Amino acid sequence: MKKILCLILLSLVTSGLFSARAFEMEDYRNYPNDIALSYGIGSFQTFVSLFADAFIIAIPQSFAKMHFDGSQPIGTIGVSYNRYLGKVVTVGGVVNYNRVGARFHQQEKPENTGLFSMDWLMMMATAKFYWFRKPFVAMYSKVGLGVGIVGSASSRVQDGVRENSPYSVGVLPAAQLTAVSVEFGGRFRGFFELGFGMEGILNAGIKYAF
Repeated sequence: MKKILCLILLSLVTSGLFSARAFEMEDYRNYPNDIALSYGIGSFQTFVSLFADAFIIAIPQSFAKMHFDGSQPIGTIGVSYNRYLGKVVTVGGVVNYNRVGARFHQQEKPENTGLFSMDWLMMMATAKFYWFRKPFVAMYSKVGLGVGIVGSASSRVQDGVRENSPYSVGVLPAAQLTAVSVEFGGRFRGFFELGFGMEGILNAGIKYAF
């Protein structure tokens, strides 16, 4: 995950350096659409996984005697589209994917292991509200609302016998509230977003205006 974050930060700096000059002559009237690719950490899905892991640990020892080995979130990968309705407001949509897994083993018999995983696919309508604009930098807040499709599965090895649970799918509401965001550059732009929800506490990426 550190390598992914480093690549995103490098791409953001590069996009700002090579396209900031062009931003002086380009605005939402010339390029009213943009598409973006993002990566987020600290999402709602990750917290759900941590809560589930804590629940596993909290089960009385006389009942489960399980030891938690760690969770495996990959972060939230997103693709989004936005349309400028004016200087202040944009509307659009985002599709995000995240996968979270957890591993554990039985303390008395380490060869008895278990694996739990969840796949999250979120689709949200979004709206941005720009409240600061300068030639090279803009700041905005964002709200998103939609639905999420969650798939989960688990497996365990008990005394040499593997048991797999069927893959189950459910639907739940999806939301994102982003308080402060910064974007910079020209037609190629970088951005950072701070908020909470399905995209993460910290969401960063690159976008292209057309």
